[in-house]
Amino acid sequence: MSTSSEARNLERISQAIDHHNATCEYPAVAVEMEEVRGRAEEAGDRRLQARALTALAHVALYHKADAVRGAELADAALELVADESDPDVHFEALHARWHVASSSADAIVMR
Repeated sequence: MSTSSEARNLERISQAIDHHNATCEYPAVAVEMEEVRGRAEEAGDRRLQARALTALAHVALYHKADAVRGAELADAALELVADESDPDVHFEALHARWHVASSSADAIVMR
């Protein structure tokens, strides 16, 4: 590949990244889910609070590139639903935790 062709490709990639960052919904999700989390906590709704934390874990991982914070949020969600019998509630939090572990090539044994 010639240098000018490579430069054009890199410029296109850069433009695509800029477009994605400009149109990404993660900032809105972060604001809304933080509000949902707070209201759910006030209402004592642990399931809804866990779902909001799960969404925030995805924001931390995919928007902020913060796998440590993503793991903390996913783990907090899992703690909130530890006594829940609904497998879907556990699945969402476990799925978020798996994304964090796989993105960082973490060898953590998932609970």
